[in-house]
Amino acid sequence: MSTTSTTIRWDDQDKRKFEQVVNSLGMNVSTAFNVFVKATIRNQGIPFALIADSLDDPQIRTQVRQELESRLALDDDPATKWYSTDEVKKTLGI
Repeated sequence: MSTTSTTIRWDDQDKRKFEQVVNSLGMNVSTAFNVFVKATIRNQGIPFALIADSLDDPQIRTQVRQELESRLALDDDPATKWYSTDEVKKTLGI
């Protein structure tokens, strides 16, 4: 199998952060890039969802803000029941 070199231009800080992540997974940047390439070939597409930033839509932004405000209001409601992680796990049987 022959190999080829590729040059990528990217932000220095992004590169350092990416290297930290892939190094923590036991890979270097070249290996991680090859994993991405193989997954792209296998999936015949990018192996993760590509979505537009829906928060650019004023209507969606308004809906998100309203939902956040309603959930924050629960913090002030003394009738709100909060569950610990252990209680949730027990309820779900995990």
